[in-house]
Amino acid sequence: MKPKLTIWNQRMFDLMDIALAEKVVASQAEWCEKIGIQQSNIRNIRLGTRGFTIEQIFAAAKLMNRSMDWFFDHKTKQSGMDMLKEAVRVLEKEKNK
Repeated sequence: MKPKLTIWNQRMFDLMDIALAEKVVASQAEWCEKIGIQQSNIRNIRLGTRGFTIEQIFAAAKLMNRSMDWFFDHKTKQSGMDMLKEAVRVLEKEKNK
């Protein structure tokens, strides 16, 4: 059974996908380097045995121009364009499964 991730950990993975899609970073390894986490720790976060630190979340927010609220609140005000881009990415991800 797939573990349920906290909203902030899920948002970090979503933001990593966005960064890759928008070519802000070229790889998951580069994403990890920019936010200050060892790539080997990603697996433990996906398994639910570890979480991103507030420092890593802050680094990702700064890198991707997101507010800290975006990571913790479902009802954060995003621009219409950001919401549309995110919806397209989710649909493409589902299509490729």
